Order: sequence, then C-alpha cells, then structure tokens
Amino acid sequence: MASSSVPSVDRATAEQLEAFVCATQQSMSDVASARSPEGVLSAVLDACCQWLGHLHVCFFLLDAQDDSLFGRMIVPQHTLDAVCKAIVDAMLSADDLANQQTNRPALAPTSVMDGTTCAIVCRIEAIDNLVARVFFERRPRVSSRFHDLFRPQVQAELADAVQAELGIRSVVLLPMCGKERCVGVFVVASDRSCPLTEQDLLALQVFAAGAAIGVEDARLRQELHDLEKQVSFLLKATIDAQEEERERICLDIHDGVAQTLTAAFHYLQTLDGWPELPDSLRTNVGKAGMLMRHAIREAREILASLRPAALDTLGLVATLRYEVDGLKAQMGWQVQFDADPVRFPKAVETALYRIVHEALTNVTKHARAASVVVRVTQEPEQIVVEVQDDGVGFDPHALDGEMQRNGLGLLSMRKRAELLQGRFRLTSSPRAGTRVRVEVPLSARERRDPAPPNSPQQATAN
Repeated sequence: MASSSVPSVDRATAEQLEAFVCATQQSMSDVASARSPEGVLSAVLDACCQWLGHLHVCFFLLDAQDDSLFGRMIVPQHTLDAVCKAIVDAMLSADDLANQQTNRPALAPTSVMDGTTCAIVCRIEAIDNLVARVFFERRPRVSSRFHDLFRPQVQAELADAVQAELGIRSVVLLPMCGKERCVGVFVVASDRSCPLTEQDLLALQVFAAGAAIGVEDARLRQELHDLEKQVSFLLKATIDAQEEERERICLDIHDGVAQTLTAAFHYLQTLDGWPELPDSLRTNVGKAGMLMRHAIREAREILASLRPAALDTLGLVATLRYEVDGLKAQMGWQVQFDADPVRFPKAVETALYRIVHEALTNVTKHARAASVVVRVTQEPEQIVVEVQDDGVGFDPHALDGEMQRNGLGLLSMRKRAELLQGRFRLTSSPRAGTRVRVEVPLSARERRDPAPPNSPQQATAN
C-alpha cells in the first residue's frame, strides 16, 4: 500500500503560523466584546501588532460624501509616536510645529481610545489619493511612497522625510469590504528589515475582512441600541402624555359632569320631599333619583379607573390597599397585603400602581384564584412589588403568543418597569399559580420620607 507523505513545515513557518492563529483568536474574542467600530479596529490593531511586531499598521474608518472621504484614522500609539518623532527629526520650522504638545505636532484632532490606540479625525480628497482609490475600487494596492496615503493634504517633502526616518519600504492598502459596502482601508507599512511575504498579505486580508465584519456588526448593534433608546423615549413620552390626559379628563369629569349629576340629584331629593308633589310624579322622581345615583356611582368608578385620587393624595400604598380590599369583597379572595409605609416619586408610584393594577386584573380575569398576596417592600437600594396568586397558572413558554393574542397587558407591565430602569419577572406554571415581581432601583435622592405616623406600617387582610 502506498503511503502518502505530509509536507514538512520548517520551524520558523510553524512559529509564524502559530502566532497568526493566536493573534486571530485574540482578535475575534476582543472584536466580539467591542461596543463601537473604533473599539473593533483597536482590537484588530492590537492583534496585528502582536503578530507583525514592529511593523506600522492603521485603519481608515471612512464614509463617502461627494468627492471626499470623512472619518477617523485608528492608529496604535507607538506608530503615532514614531511618526511625530520623525516629523520633529525632519527639523521642520517653528511655524510647522504650531499647536504641538510635548514635542508632538498636532496632526489633527486626536483622542486616546484605550491607552494603546488613538483616533484621528481625517478628511481625504478622492482625487489622486491611494486610500480613496482602494476604498472606491475595493481592490488592494501596494505603494513604495508614503506620500500616496496623504496627498494632497501633506506635502511630498514632509511625507518623504517621515518615510525615510521610519525606514518604510512599502505600504500595503487593503479594502475593508463588508456585505453591502466598503467601510474603510487597512494600511500596513513594512520597513527594510522586515519585508512582507505573500503569506503575510493573505493573513492581512483575513484581518481586513474580520475588521470589516466587526465594524458592520458594531454599527448594527449601535443602531439597534439607538432604536431601543428611541422606542423607550417615545414609549415614555406616550405614557406621560397618557397620564396627563387621564388627569385632565378626571378633572373635567370631576368639576363638570360629576358636579352636575350631584346637583341634579340634590334637586330631585328636594322635589321628592315636597309635600304637595302628586304620588304619580313622586314615583317617577324616585326612579329618576335612583338613576342619578347610579350615574354618579359610574362617574366615580370611571374617575377611579382613569386615575385614583388617592394616588396623588395618599400615595401608592393607600391606593393599593383600597383596591385590594375592594377586590376581596368583590371576588371573595383571601388577601394578604403587606406594604412598607413609604412614598416615592410620582412617576414611580404611577408606574407601580399601573403594574399592580394590571396584574390584579389578570388575576381577576384568568387565574380563578382563591388567595392573592400583594407586597410593597423598600429594600436598601430598590423598591420591590410582588403580586402572587394560587390560581391555574400557565406555561411561560407560550407567553409571547399569549401577548399577541390577548393584548399588551403583560408587555405594558414589562415596559413600564424597564422605563424605570427596573426588572420585571413573571413566574408561573400550570396549576401552580403566578407571581409577578418588579424591582425598581431608587437613588438616595429619590427616596422620600415615610408615611405619616398614623398610617399603619403593615396591613394584613384575611
């Protein structure tokens, strides 16, 4: 049987391959945790520097606008230091060294990203510039002139002097092509002592492709984060407007319809007490009084459903106690209500009331429960609200479908908690009841004084 031979790999090549694999693995790990495109490129630069050693590398993160490219040059600190030192060593005039700091010329607005990488704002003319050509053509280029990267903004004499000081032999430019567009250019400058091989160029293309994917991914995650913030902002604005409208409607009903109904009821009572009123009319007046009393009761129920007056005057705990007592009488539940005597900011109390009200509504409609527990507890750093029942429960895995079919009550509770930077937890299983738990963080500034001394510190209804 013929045996196949495996090509031998020399020690230097094996070590280089191992270094490349390690650098790639580290780059992938760092890119996955990066939160911005600049962070992605910084991670890839660190890996490249680890693999390439003393070679100079940088990324141009670019966007096209008309005939120019705008963006940032992401460059290692040691490369920037070397370039600035080369400029100084080229013995430029004092005017050329204006705005310098600690003998470093201010090439452009610069920000230090992580101590090892800097970001420099840049603008590149599309005409006669190699970076722009690589960006638009999406093809790699190799140049022997450092000046090709910065023309026409930088004078040829200055670029040539820097190239000579750094000993740059050639510059490789690789496009960073994502799925839909080019996001930048990867630049590697090799010196006379360490020329790049064909294998090096292939490896650099891997880094360029990984950087492009990482940048696109970071941008998508940033866009998603921005959209989530926008949705939260719009949701908060909607909820705030809804609460303001509820208050306005409550005030209009209280000062308008409710007062009119009450006055009409008193007139009917006065008329009913008139001795000369015929019996036939007295019967109708009595019926009208009953209808008026019913209308007044309905108006008060509408006011309570829109926004309980006690929520503004007595606070969250008193309002919930009143509502729980009413449900106990209506549903025949065995109720346990435990609450710390505290007040919280209006927005917090309103949101927590709506959450508990929705949870109790769900218990009323779906749980078929015999007992319900409601707790409001202030812990050192947060307020915790819980609603628990011993009803039929449900399968949490079917929660998303249930939300779509039966309304947005559960989603509303979750979003209200999230708008307060809180956490919403729903625990349930068939025939084992349901528990809703909301945790809302409170800063020391947000904590208010306890309820008045005559308020019960804890109420338990059995």
